[in-house]
Amino acid sequence: MKMLVSYEIGFSSPVKTYAGGLGILAGDILKAAADLKYPLVGLSFAYPAGYVRHELQDGKIVCLPEQYDISKHCKLFDTLTINTKAGQFELKIWKHESPQVYLIETELAQRVYIHDSDRQRLLSEIVLGKAAVELGERLGVEMYHLNESSTVFTALELHKRLGESAKNRLVFTTHTPLKHGHESWPTQLLQELYELPAELAQGEQTVLSELGTKLCKSVNAVSRMHQQVTHKMFPEWDIGYVTNGVHIPSWMHPDMMGLVKKICPDFGQQSEYSELELDMPDFLAVRKKTKQELVELINQQAIKKNKFSPDSILFGMARRMTPYKQLSLPLQFQSLLESGKDIQIVYAGRAHPADTAGIAIMENIIDKINNSKLKIALFPYYSIKLAQKMLAGSDVWLSIPAEKKEACGTSWMKAMINGTPVLNTGAGGIPEAVFDGYNGFIIPTGHKEEQGKQIAKEMAELSWLHHHEPNKFFDKGRMALKSAEFVSARRMVREYISLYEK
Repeated sequence: MKMLVSYEIGFSSPVKTYAGGLGILAGDILKAAADLKYPLVGLSFAYPAGYVRHELQDGKIVCLPEQYDISKHCKLFDTLTINTKAGQFELKIWKHESPQVYLIETELAQRVYIHDSDRQRLLSEIVLGKAAVELGERLGVEMYHLNESSTVFTALELHKRLGESAKNRLVFTTHTPLKHGHESWPTQLLQELYELPAELAQGEQTVLSELGTKLCKSVNAVSRMHQQVTHKMFPEWDIGYVTNGVHIPSWMHPDMMGLVKKICPDFGQQSEYSELELDMPDFLAVRKKTKQELVELINQQAIKKNKFSPDSILFGMARRMTPYKQLSLPLQFQSLLESGKDIQIVYAGRAHPADTAGIAIMENIIDKINNSKLKIALFPYYSIKLAQKMLAGSDVWLSIPAEKKEACGTSWMKAMINGTPVLNTGAGGIPEAVFDGYNGFIIPTGHKEEQGKQIAKEMAELSWLHHHEPNKFFDKGRMALKSAEFVSARRMVREYISLYEK
């Protein structure tokens, strides 16, 4: 048995154990492994107060917890007592059956990435690592896959027990070039809370991802570009890459899946599904239905000024609300967008309560909703269920993060498998799967303002193509769907299996 240890895992919309892409990706890995009947289980925290939900109060975004009852979704599996230098912690271990995920309930981790202090956050990571090895021994785990630097205490704990031989039982994946993915802690605080071997201390600050590379047999980034960026950041690392993928049965709309299975009955099971040729009338009928579902949801639940129409082009964008994702960049070029044909834009996302810049982005979008001639809407929340609707119902999906700061991205993959063409910057995994003008659109590299203008211009041009030549427009979506083979989580998991068993 293998264990994926991740600070967040998103596997079910009502189980609030995820904040964003890292957690959703972990869930997709576990689902794809289950499909392949590969013995991989997940471990994370239960987070009874979830991550964050937003409300609009007097024109301002407020951040609230999202309570849920884990007992409605998981069964109590076991209890663990974990000893640390800061004291003893009694843990409840909950188990979800399919995919198989173990969730730790503790006062140290009530909300995803939201803690009373840095000390509490660090202590939660220590407890996660100790619990992973303790539970792993009970379950007979042979290999640990560590998701991001927040899980490196698993490697430290295993090395304490097994010595150098532990290295062959550890794989480490880094998921971002940004500093929050390469946690740096004061060595003094680390040693106060954990039995850190002196030879692993790194001066005044200790970088956990660097420990991960020393303690694990294999280290990987999550796209070719991410591998190149990380190598420049840490030239001494021996790092490969496994490009992310998505669990197609979870993210493809049921009607599109039904259409595809008429042509390829074993789609999503055994087929590599690279030769999909969908009949245009059938494809358009599914696209019309999925868009109607999204438009109805926008008109019922989103913040907006005017009702949205299923007849006008609809651009969708849903990401973590933080500056480098550049969600509101096109809105800076209103005149270019207004030159298009009845452009509609729908946003969704969440911001960490401490990310004031991210919250400001949401409030800026609301300001544009109230003061723009364009139809703009915002869902002030995000969930797996909402993402499924948006990815399948948008006419074009926007994925426009700052290049070199995006590790891979997966929302664009989920859009493509629904026949939704993507408009992207050339960030993360995009250059490996999107070919400009064939199955999507790539904005050339440039300064932020240059790219913003080009994005707005491209949106305007696509709106006219959608209006005047709908078959030509929708053919890009059919081509996007043919990319399912590469973006499949099955492909990704097979590559991880080769690392586990190497």
